[in-house]
Amino acid sequence: MGKTEVKKAQPLAKPYRKGDFSGLFQKRYGKVKESHIDTVQESEVIEQFRAKTDELFHKIDDRTASDIEQDVLSAVKGILADYDIDAT
Repeated sequence: MGKTEVKKAQPLAKPYRKGDFSGLFQKRYGKVKESHIDTVQESEVIEQFRAKTDELFHKIDDRTASDIEQDVLSAVKGILADYDIDAT
């Protein structure tokens, strides 16, 4: 039988405070860039995305993309409330 190699344990990651994800993003994506998107520009992008989605979306059980979006939004808000998570 061959010899089993034992790897040294990696140190545990520093715990994150509730709602502090900056370290997580820095670890995943490198330095976090600050960006400020104009609210009007952001809403235009969202509206364009929704229009394209409505154009290409096939209804599911007679439900539109907007219906499904609202259901998902409600479900996510419910989960956030259940776990007392502030996502603002």
